[in-house]
Amino acid sequence: EQHQYEDQVSTALAESRVMREREDRGLREAERRAVEESRRMFDTHAASHLETQAQRAIQQSNADYDRHQQQIFEDEVGSVMASSRHMAQSQRQQEEQNMLQAAMSASNRDAEQLFQTQYDAELQAALQMSMEAAGIRPESHFQSQHSPAETQLSLKLAQEAEATERRQLQAEQDEAYRLSLLEDQRKEAARVEAEAALNIARAEAEARRMRAEEEEERKVKEERERVEEEERRRLAMWHDLQRVVTVKEGRLPIEPQGDADVEVCELLIDVSSTNQRLHRSFLLSDRSSSVYAYVAWSVASNVVGATESEPSAADLSHADLAKTHELVSNDKFQLVQAFVGGQTLKNDNSTLKESGIGRRDKFIVKSVI
Repeated sequence: EQHQYEDQVSTALAESRVMREREDRGLREAERRAVEESRRMFDTHAASHLETQAQRAIQQSNADYDRHQQQIFEDEVGSVMASSRHMAQSQRQQEEQNMLQAAMSASNRDAEQLFQTQYDAELQAALQMSMEAAGIRPESHFQSQHSPAETQLSLKLAQEAEATERRQLQAEQDEAYRLSLLEDQRKEAARVEAEAALNIARAEAEARRMRAEEEEERKVKEERERVEEEERRRLAMWHDLQRVVTVKEGRLPIEPQGDADVEVCELLIDVSSTNQRLHRSFLLSDRSSSVYAYVAWSVASNVVGATESEPSAADLSHADLAKTHELVSNDKFQLVQAFVGGQTLKNDNSTLKESGIGRRDKFIVKSVI
């Protein structure tokens, strides 16, 4: 009867195992199909989202650049206008100085003429008084003193003086015209130079704008490529964690359910990097590597099981996923007893009893990255 019972139990377990394997294969196939469908949908959504973000970034960059270039152009125009005003003011000051010099020259000539006239009048009056005192008539003295030749010479001298004065006046007018012409030429040259400087400033501003646009497009392209590469790496790590869950789950022993005839140990494990506290029972005859498989399976399941399909960047950040992936992908952690001087549980095929594990023990996870 015992043998028959054991055969029946074995047969039932075998059938149960076969059914469970069939169900597992069906579930894995359904999960694979769901994952492929969700990945296709996510790729479409991610591409559209990235393109929208890139367009918004380019539009914002163009707007900022246009405002910046407008400000630069206004500053350069203001500088050119200020330079033009300064040149015009200098020209006005030079013109006023020339006018003042001309006025002073004319005033000096008028003063000299007035002084000569007064001197001649005073000399004539003194001569007349002397002649009257001597009893000489001015008419007779003039007639006696000046001969026709002398009169003609005086007239010739007066004509020559008048001609000299006319020539001097003409020379002054010619010099004033020459100075005015030079001033007009200088103003025209300054205007042409200002226009050339303004055109150069505009060309330089346009060149800077084009360079800035090219630089902004390059940055946007690099950012889009970086985001896409980060997304690819994030999805690759997520799928790798799925593989870890599947592999580690197959290495887990059956958890004992309070059988008094077997030696059981209860383990508490703190995973500070993911804020998890794990609790599970093992047989003392279980391998130490089974505990490591359980920790890796629990940490990976905490990430993979949080979403039914591939997570987006909003659901799971690249940093959190990378931290979990580095911890469990190749068992890059150690289990250390949670007390001072606690021993490290080796990840090998030795049993928990051989490793010195008691009925109840506590461990902490330390990364060895």
